[in-house]
Amino acid sequence: MFIISQNIKKIIHNEQISIRMFEQSIGCSNGVIGRCILKGTDISSVWLSKIIEAYPQYNARWLLTGKGNMILSSQNKEPIKIENLNIFIDKKEVLGDCKKIEKENGQLKLIIAIKWEQQ
Repeated sequence: MFIISQNIKKIIHNEQISIRMFEQSIGCSNGVIGRCILKGTDISSVWLSKIIEAYPQYNARWLLTGKGNMILSSQNKEPIKIENLNIFIDKKEVLGDCKKIEKENGQLKLIIAIKWEQQ
């Protein structure tokens, strides 16, 4: 099961999220995935199913065996239907934009706090 735990670690790294965020995204308790990665141990098939469901862009065969491509090329972007239009969203790009906005938000909060103290 070492392959699975290492592949889960690779998904988390590729998604640029914390282990805890990953655990929350699949609905498992705090530490379940962290312990799996740390100890290289087995995880329940329930969690494997949830990972495959939550992250369909990753190859299930690769996750389980390490064989094949990590990412399924035809699913890099997800279609969303809006008034009969297909719009494709790149998850990595959106996540990167969110991180930039969070950083800017933190900087603005600091500026506001400084201005507030100066009054």
